[in-house]
Amino acid sequence: MQPIAIVCFNRPARLESVCSSLANQTERPSDEHFHLFPDYCAANPQLTEASIQAFRRCFPRGVVHHTHRRHGIPLNILRARETLFDNYDTNCIYVFEDDMVVTSDYLSVMDQLQESFQSVDLVGIFSCHGASRLTAEEQLNRKSEIEPWGYLWGYGIYRRHHDAMKPLLRPFYQKQIDFPNKFSIPDHSRNALWAGGLLTTVFGQDGAITAATAALGRCVVNTVIARGINIGDQGEHFSKFSWQKHGFDKQVLTGSGWRDFELPTDERLRQAVEKRQRNALAACAFRKRKPPKRRTIHDLHRWLRERLRRAAC
Repeated sequence: MQPIAIVCFNRPARLESVCSSLANQTERPSDEHFHLFPDYCAANPQLTEASIQAFRRCFPRGVVHHTHRRHGIPLNILRARETLFDNYDTNCIYVFEDDMVVTSDYLSVMDQLQESFQSVDLVGIFSCHGASRLTAEEQLNRKSEIEPWGYLWGYGIYRRHHDAMKPLLRPFYQKQIDFPNKFSIPDHSRNALWAGGLLTTVFGQDGAITAATAALGRCVVNTVIARGINIGDQGEHFSKFSWQKHGFDKQVLTGSGWRDFELPTDERLRQAVEKRQRNALAACAFRKRKPPKRRTIHDLHRWLRERLRRAAC
């Protein structure tokens, strides 16, 4: 069994739901496989302690990696990945956050996918949380499918991919130190990321890792049939309203019991990578274009038409 990181951000009630679902696996690993990485809350240390206690109730012998500073989402997840890869002789780890509950066979399916893709260099990250916003009928019609890309929720990452991403992601993590809690960064920092090959216009954790994965010629893969439901309706990225707006209040679990998957061909994975690379390049080129300094209505209309034309290409 792979080491399992649970990264939490001072939401003890949601964390306990996540841990409870992982503790109730039909093929449950021993407590020592579970590692909690709490992010410190200086304004309310009791929240951090409550999160640790929620973890302990589910995994009494689990490992807590304490910290006394606030890292933020990307740096705390990086802390989890580096700690486990640096201290354990493993080719793969699993990473969860405090925002998804899973079916009782989630980890056993992850083990199945890990074995299936360990020799496929085109895959760097995999998951089985599924397309939970599809209806039950839509999921069941595609229950054998594994799709390229998807959210980075409850995922497995290979050591080879973690190591290969390091130089690409180094400027991104430096940006997190220089501009904490900001999704908008100065032009010179954005351009430095692009110059280093990290082509993304979404400067959050998932956007950066997805961009680095595509730049390396690899994919994130995910099952269509759903084994995980997002419960992060309150936090840094979502409010209750935005969570509902994205359709997460209509999620459906259908995956438990089904494990007969058709693996995507290498050609399918290469096409998915090339498409992601083209789209990222186009998005960054589109982002670089700025409105004309002479802002007459005709200038702005011409600039807007040109942007729309380029977006359609």
